[in-house]
Amino acid sequence: MDVAKLRSRLARAELILGKIDETLPTFITKSGFAPVAFVSVDVDLYTSSKHVLRLLEGEAKMLLPRIHCFFDNITGFTYSPYNGERLAIEEFNEEHPSRKISPIFGARHYVPKPFANEGWVDKLFMAHILDHDHYSRPDGLTRIPRVDLVGKQ
Repeated sequence: MDVAKLRSRLARAELILGKIDETLPTFITKSGFAPVAFVSVDVDLYTSSKHVLRLLEGEAKMLLPRIHCFFDNITGFTYSPYNGERLAIEEFNEEHPSRKISPIFGARHYVPKPFANEGWVDKLFMAHILDHDHYSRPDGLTRIPRVDLVGKQ
């Protein structure tokens, strides 16, 4: 990778290179960045996945109440809740009573129709930061049907 060329193209982003377990703690304690809204995990291994998910342990103010997540190495014959990214997610959920990672159930109904049957749709998850002050506020991700006085929608 041409690091200098990549850095020259970044206007409002900072490129942090290095091992996740070494760079993530610095990122978490850094101030002045926008809250985390999306996490893409493509690290292949259980140990690396555990390190990445530490991001979701940060202070609530550095995270949105719901964070869209994409886990690249989660589907296939050799993946299960007992290895890799899936095991890291299972353990994260067990270890954090107020923070959970869940598949986006029915995601294929929310992506544009031409993509509904693509494999990547099954890799979409949501991190729920249940202890976030804004978690219970309407966020526009769901629509609640209005019901009139006679019960018709």
